[in-house]
Amino acid sequence: MNTTRHRYLISNLQHAPNVTMTIVHTLDKPDTASYRYCTGRVTVELDYPETSSGSTTQVRKFPFDGKWFPLDQRSFEMHVGDFILPPELCRQGIGTLCWSEIRRTLPLPSSCPFFLSGGLSDKDATITGKILGREQTIDNIARRDAFWRRMLDPATPTFISDKNGEGSFRGLFVDPVAHPSYVPKAIATTI
Repeated sequence: MNTTRHRYLISNLQHAPNVTMTIVHTLDKPDTASYRYCTGRVTVELDYPETSSGSTTQVRKFPFDGKWFPLDQRSFEMHVGDFILPPELCRQGIGTLCWSEIRRTLPLPSSCPFFLSGGLSDKDATITGKILGREQTIDNIARRDAFWRRMLDPATPTFISDKNGEGSFRGLFVDPVAHPSYVPKAIATTI
């Protein structure tokens, strides 16, 4: 097993407090000469300030813990269970930066196709909490679906989402930061 950590300071261009993101990759590669049988695990930790009742405290959240595995001799897939950021971190571009950095730092050759698959649930059909500094509830289905679609190659996706937010997706990963519609809301700097 080989573990690498990548730490970033995420500076928000919308004047929200900075966030620290740590991506940890664990690689299990039985054959050092080949990626054919390797598997891996990715965890993401986010440290951010939370303000309630006028005081600010540091909070650590663990929004993602996933595994990837080989599909064949040259391609890999990661199944996404829950990737639901806390309301305080929504609509700030953090999820997009997180996935861009997850793929960029994966201990796999960039030439290896990388597929994402996952389930969609009504659990995040709406989000309630302090979003962009205001207590609110937002309808999240369209936002969430657009988020995942930006990360899938338009030539390969399977994407199903019903009116309640239930569904699934699978497709070849493309870096969301490279998407033509991407407008930076935050910047990640290695620390």
